[in-house]
Amino acid sequence: MKKLLKFPFRIFVIATLLLFLAGCATYYMKQQKIYDAMGHGDWEAASKLLDAQKSSKPDNKDHLLYLFDKGWLEWAREQSKESNRFLQQADDYMDVSHVTAGQKALAVISNPMMKAYTPEDHERIFVNYYKALNYVDMNDLEGALVEARRINEKIYAQNDKLKEKKNKYSDDAFAHVMMGIIYEASRDYNNAFIAYKNALKVYDEIYTPLFGYSAPAQLKRDILRTAYKTGFYDDVRFYEKQFSMEYDRSAPTGNTGDLVFIWHNGLGPVKDEWSINFTNAGASNGFVTFANPELGMSFPIYLGGGGKSASYNDVHVVRVAFPKYIERMPIYNNAELFATDQHFPFEMGQNVQKIAVQALKDRMLREMGETIARLAAKQAMEYAARESKQEGLGATVSIINALTEKADTRNWQTLPHDIRYVRMTLPEGTQKVQMRLYAGQGRYVDKEFQFEIQKNRSTIFHFTTMESYGVKR
Repeated sequence: MKKLLKFPFRIFVIATLLLFLAGCATYYMKQQKIYDAMGHGDWEAASKLLDAQKSSKPDNKDHLLYLFDKGWLEWAREQSKESNRFLQQADDYMDVSHVTAGQKALAVISNPMMKAYTPEDHERIFVNYYKALNYVDMNDLEGALVEARRINEKIYAQNDKLKEKKNKYSDDAFAHVMMGIIYEASRDYNNAFIAYKNALKVYDEIYTPLFGYSAPAQLKRDILRTAYKTGFYDDVRFYEKQFSMEYDRSAPTGNTGDLVFIWHNGLGPVKDEWSINFTNAGASNGFVTFANPELGMSFPIYLGGGGKSASYNDVHVVRVAFPKYIERMPIYNNAELFATDQHFPFEMGQNVQKIAVQALKDRMLREMGETIARLAAKQAMEYAARESKQEGLGATVSIINALTEKADTRNWQTLPHDIRYVRMTLPEGTQKVQMRLYAGQGRYVDKEFQFEIQKNRSTIFHFTTMESYGVKR
C-alpha cells in the first residue's frame, strides 16, 4: 500500500481538489437551467443549453445522458425522426462499455462520478419506449412493434447476465400493454390478445406484490374485447368469470373508431445521496469483512494472500455514500376524458417512480461489496500515509478522502413520474375531447383536443404534463 505514496503527491492533491470543486453539486443541481427551460416548454433554449455542454462530445463521460435528453427533447418537440436519431445513438452507445482504465483508477481515489455513466436498467428500456411512440407518430406500426418487443428483450437479457441477486423488476407490464395497443391498431387481434394476457400476468405476479398496484380495468376490457374479436369465446367466458366483468357483446362496431390516450404525468425522481457506516469485523484467510449489524449487512472482501489484509487492520469504520432517489410529486394526481356525453377515467399503467427505486435497490445490493472495497482501499491509503515520515500527509489524505467521497447522482431526469392511459370508442369523424386534470382540494384544469376518428381504426395519442412540486431534501 505504501508504494502508492510514490505518486507525486502535490499533483494528486491539486487534481483531487479540483475534481471535488467541479463535482460537489448533484447532477440535478448542475442541470437545473436546462430542465427549467424544458418545464416551461422553451425547447429552443433547452436545446442550446444542452448542445453547449461538454457532454455533447462523444468522448465525455456524461455523453449518454446528453443523448437521453436530446432524444427526449426532440420527442417533446414532435420531431420524431430527429428524436429517433439521438435515441438510436443512445441505444448503440449502451451496447459498448465506455469506462476507460484511467476512469476506473480515478474512481478508486475519488468517486464513481469520474467514470462514464452507466444507465440504470429502467433507463435502458425507455429509449425503446420513446422510439416506439415516435414510430407510432410516423404511422410506422411495424417499427413501433419492434421497439416495444425490445423493451422486454432487454430486461430478459440483463437478468440473464446476473448470476445471483437478479432484478426483482424482471418484466415490464406496460411494454406488453403497448404491444397489445399497437397490434390492435394493426387489426391483429390474435397477437393483441396474447400481449394483453402477458401484461395481466406481469401485473399480477410482479407489479402487485412489488409496486402495490394491480392491472388496470382497461386492460381487462382489452382482453375481453380482443378475445371476442378473435373468436375465442371460451376465453371470453373464462375471463368474464375471473374479472367479475361481463363483455358487452352489443358494443357498437359500426361507424366508430377507438382513441387510445396515453398520459405522461409529472417528472421522475432525481438522485441524491445517503451514507451507511460499516465496521471492520476482522480478517481471515485473505478476506476482510465489513458489516452493519443494524441493517443486517455483511460483506467479505477478498484481498488475497501475502499479508495484504494487514494494511486494513487500522480501517475500523468505512462510510459509504450511495445514491438514492428523491420523488418529485406531480401536481396532477388524476385525470379523465369527456366526450359524447361519456367520461373515461385514466388508470395507472406504469409507475416510473417505483420502478426506478426498485431498479436502483437491486443494483446497490449487487454492487455494495465493490463499493466498500473501494472505500476501504482509500482509507488504507490514509493510514499508510499517516505512518510515513511526510509531515501532515496523513491528515491531507484524510481530508481528500472525505471531500471526494460522493455517490453517483446522475440519472435521466426527463422521464415521467407515471404513465396512465384510457381507451374510448367514438363516432367516426371529427371529435372534440376534453381532458380534466385534477390537482387536489377541488382544483382542476381543463384542456381540449380534437381528433379525426377513423372507422374501425385506433388513434394512438400521447400527452405530457411536466408540472411537479420539485425536489425536497
